[in-house]
Amino acid sequence: MANFMDFNVQISEKQSLAKTLAMAAKLGYSIVAVNHCAPSIDSIVKKKKKDKGYHTIPLPEALKVDAETLKNIMVGTKKFRQLSRFSTIMEDVAQLQKLNTPEIQAFDLVAVQPLTEKIFHVAVSSLKIDIITVDVTQKLPYPIKRPLINVALERGIYFEIQYSPAIRDSTSRKYMIANAQTLIRVCKGKNVIFSSGCQKAMDLRGPHDVANLGLLFGMSQEQAKAAISTNCQSLLLHSESRKITKSTVGVVHKTKLEEKDKWIIEQNVSNDKKVQNSTNSTSKSESRLTDSESRNTDIKRENDNCKSVKRVLEGRQPEDVTEVKKLKLDEKCMQANDIKSDVIK
Repeated sequence: MANFMDFNVQISEKQSLAKTLAMAAKLGYSIVAVNHCAPSIDSIVKKKKKDKGYHTIPLPEALKVDAETLKNIMVGTKKFRQLSRFSTIMEDVAQLQKLNTPEIQAFDLVAVQPLTEKIFHVAVSSLKIDIITVDVTQKLPYPIKRPLINVALERGIYFEIQYSPAIRDSTSRKYMIANAQTLIRVCKGKNVIFSSGCQKAMDLRGPHDVANLGLLFGMSQEQAKAAISTNCQSLLLHSESRKITKSTVGVVHKTKLEEKDKWIIEQNVSNDKKVQNSTNSTSKSESRLTDSESRNTDIKRENDNCKSVKRVLEGRQPEDVTEVKKLKLDEKCMQANDIKSDVIK
């Protein structure tokens, strides 16, 4: 069974957020990302706190509900996980490098919504992000070109389409269908995820309803289902690689490992045994092949010799054949004379 995910649930009051997460778990989502959206990156990096619009970046764990509330949400579900996400809207190229701060990179997911083509180009080519949000509820401010999309695909960046704004407004719904079809046509259905972007539980829709929405946008059934399951799983792997690019490695002897970490050694040993068994079986099969090939070579050589002998015999003249017969008769006579001489003696 596929694990369905929603990577954009807007941050709100803890009580309202708990209701939204509970609704997501009830609908069948196994992983949900709580999103902190900053209208502008400048509003969180100003040095003077007295400046208007200043606010600090919350800790990733501060976005999530507490453990007790999470247990209540998980009642009746096999598994449920909450993630932290940071999103911002980019208007100036000078703001882009500010995304590399440790406070922002500590989030499980980092998303950017570019407002110009130049920012979009930099975002897909060099920024340390996971998601590019495309606002499909209004006219696109720049054309989406396939070469830039290919760069994003190679880097493992995903494009997000939010459906909850279209639920609240009919005008946004018209733009959403046209723009989403354009994006999916250029992307060929690859590296696209669907998220709710909901602010309350009533804006959420079930995974299968969202997948049917992908069919309306021109996706195949497999691509539409991947947009809320396997694509999201690949996006999580990309986010993990983003966070560990700058890290340190420590070496600890296996006898000093804690009990909770010993499973790593056991798993590696089992994997090594599997690899060794596979190599042994491969070598045996190769040896069998070499033996059979050598036998086939010998048989072929014998057949070639027989053919050559036959070819030589067929090519001889009748006189040569009679000479061969005479030689054979002379040999028999010599053998008979030898036998007679032995008897006389």
